[in-house]
Amino acid sequence: MYSPNLGALVKANPVVELGAQVAVVRTYFGLLADVVRAPHRPFKLESARHLMMSMLYGYLHGRSAAVASVESRSERMYSRFCDLLRRHCRHSREVSFYAAQLGITPKYLSLIVKAESGLTAGECIDDWVITECKALLSSTSLSVGVIASRLNFPSQSVFGKYFKRVTGLSPKEYRESLRENLP
Repeated sequence: MYSPNLGALVKANPVVELGAQVAVVRTYFGLLADVVRAPHRPFKLESARHLMMSMLYGYLHGRSAAVASVESRSERMYSRFCDLLRRHCRHSREVSFYAAQLGITPKYLSLIVKAESGLTAGECIDDWVITECKALLSSTSLSVGVIASRLNFPSQSVFGKYFKRVTGLSPKEYRESLRENLP
């Protein structure tokens, strides 16, 4: 069976040999390109995300038994952190929230995350949140205020400051840079 933690499997297999699966991967990428290029497609982001997950799970399913090794407590805790982060990044950006969910201290969570990913827990959370922000800014026409609300920011201003602190651009500047880079 495959592991429920896709991130750990991808981390364990950053480079893979496709062999006979080349045709399947090309089919997935063709579908992904169709989804991304389709104008005004509702749920474009979700469709693309699920296609990618399906492709990765399909590939890794056959390899997980060979790749599986005894996970350390630290690896299991990091894996649980990533699962929590995936589920709650739209609602919580505090290290203390995730530490409480795992039943450990924020300092211990930060040590684990740093050892496993090279990032602090706060940086890891910021990466997930900013990825969500960028996806919503690039794949929807939602206003910045609506996106701020969906991501549980107290105001559009707080969202803009957060986004600019992490990316160096305001949400509006980010959207404009996307338009400038279109073919």
